[in-house]
Amino acid sequence: MDLLPRSSSEFQSVDYWDKFFKKRGGAAFEWYGEYGDLCEILHKYSKSSNKVLMIGCGNSTLSEDLYDVGYHQLINIDISKVVIKNMTTRNASTRPKMKFIEMDVQKMTFDDNHFNVVIDKGTLDAIMSDSEPATIESVQNMFSEIDRVVNYGGRYICISLAQQHIAKEIVTWFTNKSWLVRVHKVITDDNEEKKSAFALPVFVFVCTKFKPIMASKAPLPLDVFFTKNSSNLRLESAEAVITAIKAQQDYHVMRHSLKTRSVDEEQLSFQLYNAKQPTTPRFTLFVVDSKGALPPANKFAVFIVPQGREVEWLFSNPKGRVDLAKSASFQRLIVVTLHRDNQYESLKAIQDELSGDVMELAPSDLPENTKVPFLSIGDDIGKRTIVERGTSQLSGDFIIEDVETQGESMRRLIFMKSQHHVQSESKLKKVSVRSKGGKRTSKVVIDRSYISFETHKGIIAGLALIPNFQQVIQHPWKFLLIGLGGGGLPVVLHSMFPTIELDVVELDPAIIKIAQDRFGVVPDQRLQLLEGDGIRFIVDNSQTNNNVYDVICFDVNASEGSIWPPKEFLQKTFLLKVQTLLKQKGLFALNFGCREDNLKASSLATIKEVFPAMIIKPIEGEVNCVVCASSNIDQQVWQEKQSENLPPTIELLQNKVKQLSSEEFDIAEMFSEIFGMVPDKRLQLLEGDGVKFIEDNSKQANNVYDVICFDVNASEGSIGGSIWPPKEFLQTSFLLKVQSLLKQKGLFALNFGCREDNLKASSLATIKEVFPAMIIKPIEGEVNCVVCASSNIDQQVWQEKQSENLPPTIELLQNKVKKLSSEEFDIAEMFSEMQIQ
Repeated sequence: MDLLPRSSSEFQSVDYWDKFFKKRGGAAFEWYGEYGDLCEILHKYSKSSNKVLMIGCGNSTLSEDLYDVGYHQLINIDISKVVIKNMTTRNASTRPKMKFIEMDVQKMTFDDNHFNVVIDKGTLDAIMSDSEPATIESVQNMFSEIDRVVNYGGRYICISLAQQHIAKEIVTWFTNKSWLVRVHKVITDDNEEKKSAFALPVFVFVCTKFKPIMASKAPLPLDVFFTKNSSNLRLESAEAVITAIKAQQDYHVMRHSLKTRSVDEEQLSFQLYNAKQPTTPRFTLFVVDSKGALPPANKFAVFIVPQGREVEWLFSNPKGRVDLAKSASFQRLIVVTLHRDNQYESLKAIQDELSGDVMELAPSDLPENTKVPFLSIGDDIGKRTIVERGTSQLSGDFIIEDVETQGESMRRLIFMKSQHHVQSESKLKKVSVRSKGGKRTSKVVIDRSYISFETHKGIIAGLALIPNFQQVIQHPWKFLLIGLGGGGLPVVLHSMFPTIELDVVELDPAIIKIAQDRFGVVPDQRLQLLEGDGIRFIVDNSQTNNNVYDVICFDVNASEGSIWPPKEFLQKTFLLKVQTLLKQKGLFALNFGCREDNLKASSLATIKEVFPAMIIKPIEGEVNCVVCASSNIDQQVWQEKQSENLPPTIELLQNKVKQLSSEEFDIAEMFSEIFGMVPDKRLQLLEGDGVKFIEDNSKQANNVYDVICFDVNASEGSIGGSIWPPKEFLQTSFLLKVQSLLKQKGLFALNFGCREDNLKASSLATIKEVFPAMIIKPIEGEVNCVVCASSNIDQQVWQEKQSENLPPTIELLQNKVKKLSSEEFDIAEMFSEMQIQ
């Protein structure tokens, strides 16, 4: 049935409403609930003896219900003559005193101060369908007419869904006119709410008209009533009322969503507010549903994240929360984080405070009277103290907070535009000091040996790649750091290496002040803090100086976009200036991250173009990584890394860590996790098109390679990546060129996959046409497989495979795997799974 308007402007059209009510006939259209839902509020603010005006009455039964309980001075108006005629006919005999009049609420003909009460059930919402100037003008005309016809002490009772633009308009307009405004949420039981077509709750705005002289004596209070016991909450401003309404709406939308859909697609979240501080969030709730087989009893649980730990990946990242839910083994887990600017007594107090709200988020099949477990990390909910709030002209609002959790105290710098990202962190410790009177007291100071971030640990581990590092640090050596933050990295480096000379360039003067005032950064002859643009600093200095620094490191704020450091830092022309400032065997290190795969790949390729020796240390659970690069890396360190022997440099760094750092970490383990490729005489990295390379080389030489292997990314295939390698790699003419480059008994191997059966069969047939001896190793649970093919395969291996005897070659490969690979696999088993074609 076509009952909705083509555009929002039609809501104000007489013709639209006439057609609407003709189509509905006599069926009542109850906007936002029936009399039973609303009667408690209506009777609280009106009397049966009042003169009542129902504006935009439609064919609702509300006025009929009010008449039946004694409201006999009741007039209904509507712009639709069709509905007025129908309602007059319907009530003529049973409710003779009730009147229905065709009239526009914006142009009423009633006398001034004529009514005690004006009731509006959905009319404001219908008129104010948008915030266009013409719509606002219509609404304000309506309000002006209501203000005119209501007597002093009388009321305008508006029943609404209270969308943000509507709530703002009604609260602001009537408070400016010195009306007293109260807001009630219509409380319904769960069964009625389930029947409701609306995800949003229904609100009732009760506006009481005062004489201007009475209202001017003091600001009129703004009260909201959102609970079953009708207790009021007094707010200070219209903005606070609107925020409180929004919080209620978010909660109801969440409940409605959970009843109508699964949360598999995305995690739903919303905030709960303190009744005494309705504009300040108290809790954020994340609803995480788990798939898979779980114990039948494990339906529902709540996990309270201690204060200060909400920034950890497990709690701040959607994937982390999924891992948490899987670990907890509950069908639905509510993850609750605690907000700043709130006080929390204990885990038990939080449980008591939340129990009513979270139970409404339980799965629909949760048995009644189920005891829901509240989980956390121990009984310590942590403690948070705001040390400083401020605003940086460059970085925006920030806070510095001290957090106590699990027996440790940490100081953090957090930018409010990315509240779940810790910009800087230092450990606090107590030291004994002597006062002026000679008495010893304890004082909290920054632990200057603490290393907080995994990126900083990776950078320190990367120092092992500097050739002859043990000899380098016997004399003064220079380290340029772009990006100060709270100063954690330069402070530790300053403590760890007595001969280091640090130049730290920071663009934001507010950050420099914070680092010195709150994070224990003390400039001296070995540590200079330079205010300025890091790019400008390098460009200017590269024009006058060469081979200055042993290390240049970028540690620039991650909140500056989808890639960090920003793109300007990663241009080839700029990196060449970095190279100029570095000593011949110097190290270029950076905290690198990118959320776009193509941009990440191209940026790393640019770095590698300038610094051919490059290795990468991923940071578990994070987007970013540590990149260490050089034009001349220590080959001995590299070779010893590959053979898993610890070079002396790493032992030296480990001793430095043990000696100076309160946060000990394993340099050897850190270094072993670094991966990358350094070209040498046995490893050449050639940039170019693989198809073009084979075509060109096949014209010049034959029988060159013992093995040719294709391992091309699935995304590089045909549209949608339906086949890999791409079709051009699998044409007969091209495969013949591959064959010519292979030695007579050479092996052709490829990572092959295809999502279309016919295309898969024809492609494998083409390979077999060129390489008659072909075997396939399926990959369990994957689309792709390994294809091994040859024009002349080793018949002995082939025959022994068929007879299931292991040839000597397989034993040799197994020994190689055992000797060199940390991820051992069974070559014999792998070979036995291959299928002869």
